[in-house]
Amino acid sequence: MVEFKIIRAMSRPLCAITLAMSLALTAWPTVAHAGQPASPTGTFSSMYYNPESTDLHGTEIRIVYTRDGFQGTYQHAQGEPSELILFTPMIDDDNRITFTFKSPWTGERVMISGQITESGLEMGELPGENLLKRAPSYWEERRRTNPP
Repeated sequence: MVEFKIIRAMSRPLCAITLAMSLALTAWPTVAHAGQPASPTGTFSSMYYNPESTDLHGTEIRIVYTRDGFQGTYQHAQGEPSELILFTPMIDDDNRITFTFKSPWTGERVMISGQITESGLEMGELPGENLLKRAPSYWEERRRTNPP
């Protein structure tokens, strides 16, 4: 209420300048933040439960920061969930991520790469999947519709 009375008491040109400066200062932190890359940490998931087939499908990747750097987990489901696979990702300054692990299904080395963005993890190497959205883990109780 006090601010309204002060602005109202100003002359029109001064009021317009004050308003323009206030708006510019309010928008400035948003503009300054826009150039920074998205946080590489988080949960990226496409996992879902299909009640008709009672199957679990999708992929979930979680990246966390530790005192030794970034670490991650990978889990894939085609009917039922795989075991968690631990990995150490390589993340560059542009948020490109690459990691490898030994496939528990075939025994071969698997390399996965992608781009971390505000909306998720855009994967280039996962067949049939382009984006794992930033989302709570499927395994968190509030997200589960029905346990597998």
